[in-house]
Amino acid sequence: MNPAVRNCLYGLIILAGAGGAGYMLFGRTKENVAVNAAHFSVDGMCLACKSETKLSVPREEEAPHRCPKCGQQAVYPLWYCEDCKKRFVPVLERRDPNGPPRMPVSVACPNCRGQSVAPYIPEAQLETPAGDQPLPPWP
Repeated sequence: MNPAVRNCLYGLIILAGAGGAGYMLFGRTKENVAVNAAHFSVDGMCLACKSETKLSVPREEEAPHRCPKCGQQAVYPLWYCEDCKKRFVPVLERRDPNGPPRMPVSVACPNCRGQSVAPYIPEAQLETPAGDQPLPPWP
């Protein structure tokens, strides 16, 4: 290949790469970034209708979240125990007699009482869960 043609080809590749990087860096609108920063994704279980769902909720919104299927405010995040390899909804606390049950401050596995727990994120799981723990009762 002629050195001039090869240099031109390399220049076009570099230019295309720089253009792609510039778009990734500057091509996003501030509105999209603000929406993503203001919301987060929750993989949860509705205790009212027993349906599993994925929601996008405002960062300041505390569980329970509204279920898209039944409309009740009964969706709680699913958690995963590294010790017994099961998914669960933590044992809930009644902080306000007139309000819904809330997530505990400290989460432990209701099956093995293990502390090696984290929110369940299907995309981040390295292994398939061994099953689910029974759900907490819903009023």
